[in-house]
Amino acid sequence: MTGKPRWILILRNLWNNKPRTILVVLSIAVGVFAVGMVVNAYLLLVEGATVNYQKTQPFSAFLVTSPFDDEIVVSVRKMPAIREAAARRQQRMRIQLGGEWFSLQLNAIPFDDQRIALLESTRGMFPPQNRQLVLGETVAALKHVTPGEMAVIETPDGDRFELPVIGLVRDSNSNPSINSNMVNAYTTLDTFEWLGETSLYNNLLFIAAEDAANLEHVQQVTGEVRNRLEGQGVTVLSSFILPHPGENPINFVLDAIRIVLGTLALAALFLSTFLVYNTISALLLSQIREIGIMKSIGATQRDLVRLYLALVFAFGLLAFLVAAPPAALAADAFARFVSSPRRIDIKLPPFHIPAGVILLEVCVSLLTPMLAALPAVLKGTRISVREAIASRGLGEGDDSSQPLNRLNTRLLRLGAPFLLSFNSLFTHRKRLALTLTTLILGGAMFIGVTSVRASAMQTVADMEEEYRFDVEIVFDRPYRVEEVSRIAMLVPGVVASEGWGQTSGVILQPDGSDGNSMTIIAPPAGSVLTRPKIINGRWLLPEDQNGIVVGSNLLREYPLKIGDILRIKIKERAYEWHVIGVYQLTGVSVFYTAYANYPYVAPLAREVGQTHRLRLLTSQHDPHFQQQIAGLVENQLREHGIRISSIDTSASLRGVTRNQFNIIVSVLMIMALLMVLVGGLGLAGTMGMNVMERSREIGVMRAIGASDRVIMFIVIVEGLLTALVSWVLALVAALPVGKILSWRVGKTIINNSLNFVYSLPGAAAWLALVLLIAFAASYMPARNAVRISVREALAYE
Repeated sequence: MTGKPRWILILRNLWNNKPRTILVVLSIAVGVFAVGMVVNAYLLLVEGATVNYQKTQPFSAFLVTSPFDDEIVVSVRKMPAIREAAARRQQRMRIQLGGEWFSLQLNAIPFDDQRIALLESTRGMFPPQNRQLVLGETVAALKHVTPGEMAVIETPDGDRFELPVIGLVRDSNSNPSINSNMVNAYTTLDTFEWLGETSLYNNLLFIAAEDAANLEHVQQVTGEVRNRLEGQGVTVLSSFILPHPGENPINFVLDAIRIVLGTLALAALFLSTFLVYNTISALLLSQIREIGIMKSIGATQRDLVRLYLALVFAFGLLAFLVAAPPAALAADAFARFVSSPRRIDIKLPPFHIPAGVILLEVCVSLLTPMLAALPAVLKGTRISVREAIASRGLGEGDDSSQPLNRLNTRLLRLGAPFLLSFNSLFTHRKRLALTLTTLILGGAMFIGVTSVRASAMQTVADMEEEYRFDVEIVFDRPYRVEEVSRIAMLVPGVVASEGWGQTSGVILQPDGSDGNSMTIIAPPAGSVLTRPKIINGRWLLPEDQNGIVVGSNLLREYPLKIGDILRIKIKERAYEWHVIGVYQLTGVSVFYTAYANYPYVAPLAREVGQTHRLRLLTSQHDPHFQQQIAGLVENQLREHGIRISSIDTSASLRGVTRNQFNIIVSVLMIMALLMVLVGGLGLAGTMGMNVMERSREIGVMRAIGASDRVIMFIVIVEGLLTALVSWVLALVAALPVGKILSWRVGKTIINNSLNFVYSLPGAAAWLALVLLIAFAASYMPARNAVRISVREALAYE
């Protein structure tokens, strides 16, 4: 068979059956779209999280210290182990934006000498002058702010100052507001003096000179810097080293997105290959006689294989042209959605499509369909001339089995149309199996994804047990427990209070060197206002002395087990702590927190009878009432001269935990909709082929008096039966799918599996969707069926 006749046949196949062409092209395009969108979006996010992050000159570690001046900074810069060093002043305060109060991390930076953790102006003016503010743009997660607004800053003494917000900046080295529930703001050292605070630095940031990505080396350099500062009379209060120096801390979110998107994109690609195989099989079955005729005039099997693979190639080329542009647009939109300041705040590179992504899309659109169709093509073109000419063509199906005949007798009681629908369902069992496989996998992925969402929400709910209180006040310095509790209890609506201790220490490495700092929060023995989610070991008992419950993020750096000894240096003295439990935290953080009993911690911190934070229980627990009581308690404490660093409600803290999961949940639901599209295409293709194959049968029914309504009923019920069977089987398949996805997402986000919850609402939603899909996929073929005249139907081969 020469080239010109072959391409004429291919063009005729493409043009003469446009619905089939559209279906095959869309089936391939779904896989191309999913893979192209996922890979391109992920590469954009990774480039933004690496290349642009490195441009900010990220620090290797930073130290929180007693006040120091520029001479100390110059001294550290001269150290051989240091490539660069910088300093800033940092203070916890409160800020009012648009009438709402938020916790504030106020930073004073020498903007004329920025060297580390560079800020990038995104809106408005930069840098700020005296008595001006710029805000970190992640404030968008808490409040919409535009340059030109006025902000009110409240110092720990309760004094209030009004400053203009002149701009927004991106600070890739700060803890974003979505994680901290705190506004990051930046101003000058002179502004700090105007606020009544000292203008000396209290944060030293540095980059190691050599091997800056090596954690052990950075730990060693941090020890050298600590010794240099202490030798010059500066007290180091705490030190923080990135778990992966030089790597963007939000990469764990990207890893989770890669796992989720990659898994579901591969699932969509896998399902699209089923659709291609199914459709090409039906195409070959419909052209058995044509194959016989071509063979009778000299065409070999090789000629026919080349012909049909060329047809599949043409389908794939059209699919690439259909899928590539929307995949690029979707990748850009998705990357911008994830990287926005309301989420993880990444500066994306200018949008581009890497050559590798285009090559991958071409391979997926051309090679994958050809590989998927090859078994069907080889089988269909192997038929002999005699078998092809003798074939019944489209009407040829599998013989009914004896069990089905017995079932038919029972179904006849429901009515002949219902029986015809049931029989039609099993006419082509192989095609039915492929269609069911597509719908089952699509349904399993949909229900599995909604189960991951339900599991994430359940995990969040369990983690929120850490916030059994209603209001938490953190003080600028320790106060007597009895005094602050008495003052707070004067406010109507406060029914209970607990004074909590707090101290900071340094985790000692096995070789005795200093590691990262850790904050130890000390609730009263037997506290009822917190119960973190314990994932290993147990919670504190009143009789525990040196027992400690550590956060799960610590395990990313220190592979501790229950019963291990953790050595922590507090007030220049080392203490041994028995790890009795691990509580759940999200993400990767250099800020390590642990719990221990107040009666044991207070003497070590030399703060017996004193408290750093007060937790209150109120008579009502809704967010509005919590906020109202928080304001009243704050005013009461201020009147008694108590310096407050921050005040939060449990509702706002719970919101922080939920927000950390919302990104992944949003990604999951987007991909779940893609599964709906794949399942719908599969069922639409099957129903279209089934109606086309039964044209002669439909003609016979109409010739003997069957009404259009009965014929439409038969076709639509067949689609609904297929959907129902697939839904029942998808319920079972969704269980392992959901568990695996929950485990993978959990290990990335929280370093532990999510609390798995099988989503019954998701199963119900999939039932509604698959029935709706079945009806939509069956309605058009049913309409086409009743439009066929009796003469055309009886003449159909």
